[in-house]
Amino acid sequence: MPVKRPEAATIRCLATNQSGAPCAAPPTRDSHYCSLHHDNNKEMMSATVTLTDDRECRIVVGLEIIEEWQFRKRALEFLFFGEVGESS
Repeated sequence: MPVKRPEAATIRCLATNQSGAPCAAPPTRDSHYCSLHHDNNKEMMSATVTLTDDRECRIVVGLEIIEEWQFRKRALEFLFFGEVGESS
C-alpha cells in the first residue's frame, strides 16, 4: 500500500497586492517578503499588461505605457541601486 506523504509547506511573501490578494512570490533570504515587497511591505512598482492597436504587448506603469525591456530595466535598477528609474 502506498504511503501518503505530506505536501511540503509553501512559503509565500506576507504582503498583499493592490487588489488585496496575497502575494504568491517566495520571500527573499532572511525576509518574510519577496523582492518586490521587501521594503516594509511596499511595492517597488505596480504594472498591468495591455495590447496596442498594432497587437503589441505593452506594460502600463501609472499612466505611462512602456515596453517590456523598459519594465525589466526599472526592476533591475531597483534591485541593484535601490530606486526605480524614470523613463528614458
